[in-house]
Amino acid sequence: MQSIEINAGRIEYLVELFGLDRDEFLERISSKLKKPLTKEQIFTQHIKLDHLKRVDKLFKKGLSFYTDPTPIRKEERTSIFFRKDRFNVELGIGDRKRVSKIEDSISSLTAIAKLSGMDVFFERKLERYDVQDNACEVARKIREELYPQSKSSDDRNFLIKLIGKFAEQNILVHEFVEAWNLKEKSNINGFFIQPNHITIKRNQRAIKREIFTLAHELGHYILDQEELDQINFQNREDSTSIERWCNNFAFYFLMDNESIDGLHRSVRSKDNTDEDLFNAPVIRDIAKKNHISRLSLYTHLASEKKISWEQYENIKNFIHHENEVNEKKKQELLNEKQMAKGKKKGGGTPKPILSPLKKAIYTTGYFEGVIDEYEVLNNCAPTKKNTIEDIIYG
Repeated sequence: MQSIEINAGRIEYLVELFGLDRDEFLERISSKLKKPLTKEQIFTQHIKLDHLKRVDKLFKKGLSFYTDPTPIRKEERTSIFFRKDRFNVELGIGDRKRVSKIEDSISSLTAIAKLSGMDVFFERKLERYDVQDNACEVARKIREELYPQSKSSDDRNFLIKLIGKFAEQNILVHEFVEAWNLKEKSNINGFFIQPNHITIKRNQRAIKREIFTLAHELGHYILDQEELDQINFQNREDSTSIERWCNNFAFYFLMDNESIDGLHRSVRSKDNTDEDLFNAPVIRDIAKKNHISRLSLYTHLASEKKISWEQYENIKNFIHHENEVNEKKKQELLNEKQMAKGKKKGGGTPKPILSPLKKAIYTTGYFEGVIDEYEVLNNCAPTKKNTIEDIIYG
């Protein structure tokens, strides 16, 4: 069996980066083998190619990563996993893969920006705040800078415009999409990585939740506090002060004053049953107008003691049931359309939203000769049919 010379320290680096101990790592890469691989076979300067391929099947770094002789150190600057050891979500291997992939993209973007003379990319335009500052007041101020002026009733279009507004303030939003058939999925809804990178998970079934996640992560950016999040709308006692602040910030960033007043007025009657509150047309209208989920509105009402947490739980169950019924109908209709077109169920993976800031970095890098056409198309093209002209002038 062919052997290859590698930098064994890079495997050790990845094992620690992904939060694995050696026994768990060896067990994973020995899957379906009659004889498990040993540390002597893996943590060595000369490794069998088939064994290295098993290692990379887990980490997905590309074989050239392991053959690079450059030392790689476990330093705070290399990964958020070396800067923090506790997060607001229990991390699985899928989560660490996702974050590591985004960090690789950030490193690449940073290098292109520096080599292209785009120093402006690193300038922070928005003021930093502290968790002691009033989240509502801060949100109102930031809303004036970032909230899209052109109204759109479509949630997806609003999200695209919001990402564009973030780009104007040098905040780069990465939207990631998970294939429906991915084995190791990520539980992370979003995260902020210094100095100016926000990542959100594509949520085609609940775009309002994705919008709230983006606003929540903006809160982390405003506080300059890195975090990996599985967003919990409820500001309960077990939430950290930072998470509660970011949830409050997100709510007031998305909601206009008139809508907040209308929301509070809608629950003044003590005769309202839980079903009345669930069916209230005014709450549905406010949710649609502000691109925020009804669950977020009811969470706010419970946090402000406008309704009880018991009422909240009942209403949440109503919403979940309604969503399940609607989603089942949508999926059945989609499956019928796909079958009519001769397509398999599940469909293709949609393309993520491209931040104008990311596009600017890649196109500038191309014009400056830092990167080639292939790299621009690989990172910015919506489809394989797009040309470099489509990206630059589209």
